[in-house]
Amino acid sequence: MTEYYFLLAGGLGTRTRPLSNYKPKPVFPLAGTPLIRIMLEQLYTQGISQGFVNTHHLAAQVEAAVSGYPDVTVLYEAELSGSKIIGTAATSMASDDLLWVVNGDIFIDIDFDGMKAAFLNSGCDGFLLARRREPGYPALMIDHQTNLLLGREKIFSAAERRRLAQGGPEIMYTGVAIFNRKLTAAINEINFFDSFEKRLPGSPLFQADREPLRIGVFLHNSIWLDIGDPESYKAANRAYTDFKRIPVPNGNSLSPGVEISAEATVSDCIIWDNVRITGASVVKDCIVTDGVTLDGAQRTGKILTS
Repeated sequence: MTEYYFLLAGGLGTRTRPLSNYKPKPVFPLAGTPLIRIMLEQLYTQGISQGFVNTHHLAAQVEAAVSGYPDVTVLYEAELSGSKIIGTAATSMASDDLLWVVNGDIFIDIDFDGMKAAFLNSGCDGFLLARRREPGYPALMIDHQTNLLLGREKIFSAAERRRLAQGGPEIMYTGVAIFNRKLTAAINEINFFDSFEKRLPGSPLFQADREPLRIGVFLHNSIWLDIGDPESYKAANRAYTDFKRIPVPNGNSLSPGVEISAEATVSDCIIWDNVRITGASVVKDCIVTDGVTLDGAQRTGKILTS
């Protein structure tokens, strides 16, 4: 049995503009390290070293970020196909192989061993990593007795949602999953939930003429950081440095090639690659993108671009 990974890194990141005009979200640094490299380090530490990364927006930056890792297959999409691209991994998988699917715009400390063991013992075709639902995120509907996925909340009536909610807490998808080959091959729509819900017994959309799938849920109780906009990016960077206990002088998160003169006052900033802050600059609570030079600048709470 071989374990593969699929990192989804092709999105446009529209909600994080203007930052995503300069970097794709999977390359946003936390404490100076691109998100996608943080996830790859987790995967490789687990011995999961063969996999796929899809690219589209600012694709060359994603490809450069993963270039130091062996056995990465980069799949460039001229037009984004959403989850459909995951299905292409099935052609590389044997019947007993597994595929870890991870959204490229999150940081999460995955319990690989616990999730894999629960999955293999379940007899399911896939597991979704889930957590208690947070405001603004859609709920997943599950059978709390069997722990099997029934579908997204939007496909159920209000009465059905209320009935299912009585069985346990509302949960949401974290952007991490583990699939077998059968389930991977079944992904043929832009959102993989659209592919699944037609094959889940108990789903209102279930089609009896299709081979059913069994998808379980594994609950995640550790850190999960989703980067949705510039403010959540700043919050994620703070939470990540706290979680990893990374020292941040003056609260600054610095990428490579940053120069700050002794005369400058810089605090609580996220500073990307090759930035120079010189003279008597005072820069507080800012995000400074690649290649910016500030000389004697006075900035607070801004996104500073070149």
